[in-house]
Amino acid sequence: MPPSVATVHHARVIAHLSFALLCAAIPAAAIQAAAQGGVLKGVALQPEGRLLRIDLKAAAPIVNYTLSRQGPPERRDLVVRLPGFTSEVSASIQAGDYILPIDVLQEEDNGATVLKVVLGGVGDSLVKVAQSAESLSIVIIPPEKRSDAANAYLIGPNDVLQVDVYGHEDLNKTLKVSPRGLISFPLVGNVRAEGRTVDDVATEITERLAKDFIQDPHVTVSVWEYLSQWVNVIGEVARPGRYYLTGVTTIVDAVSMAGGLAPGVGKEILVTRRPEEVDPSSAGEVFHVEIKTLFSSEPGGLNMKLRPGDIVNVLSATAPAAPGHARS
Repeated sequence: MPPSVATVHHARVIAHLSFALLCAAIPAAAIQAAAQGGVLKGVALQPEGRLLRIDLKAAAPIVNYTLSRQGPPERRDLVVRLPGFTSEVSASIQAGDYILPIDVLQEEDNGATVLKVVLGGVGDSLVKVAQSAESLSIVIIPPEKRSDAANAYLIGPNDVLQVDVYGHEDLNKTLKVSPRGLISFPLVGNVRAEGRTVDDVATEITERLAKDFIQDPHVTVSVWEYLSQWVNVIGEVARPGRYYLTGVTTIVDAVSMAGGLAPGVGKEILVTRRPEEVDPSSAGEVFHVEIKTLFSSEPGGLNMKLRPGDIVNVLSATAPAAPGHARS
């Protein structure tokens, strides 16, 4: 389960303090010392509980290094400078599922070679730094994962949002997304919400408040009521009806929301895409899902993700077989 907003805020405060202490702890003599030649052999990422450790691995111990931040407040990079080092790794490193650009740059500084490792957007998330043998370990509050971003709920018209600005209770508002996909927030005016995540909306409001009105605002946005996306569950379930989506929802999720299977259930569930589905290749497509395999512990069941507007029809034992385009 992801940490709460309060937990993340507290962790970032600690990260700010940690960065200051870490920079203060680096001896001035070490920073100004003549660079020892070295070679960066690799960069590895390893989760540590709710934190993420980034290991810079060299051919010899990393004796001299400096840490700094660069970039605007809303997106500070963390820069590790390794005087005298060269690199055997690629200039751009993939961070797996994490949305974390890592760039390795070779520069000249007053005639000396300096290797820069730039960790994109994590400058305010530093927790600690440690040296171990030939590694320099940097521990951060992890950035968002690509899989989480892909599965994040996208706001739609009629959703109701709760917007809070810490320390400015007069700006705390409950706002309904208009049919045009907008919310109107005090001081900043209209903000597009449709098709965006709550973090996207919070970031825009934060930037617009910080530009002209409030110094260092802390804005959180949450969905108060989910009213824009739904599926219909019909047939042999305990409570047929329309159910609103609050995130990624599968067939099993939808059947569970509808109270589970009824006694007269048959062998199949049909999932029908609504005709106005934006993807023409799947508009009106019908998927046949075998109930036996869907609820079995064995692999092979088509527990597909549903799209807004899908019709989930749990067939009865007496229902005739229906033609379709896809079958599990």
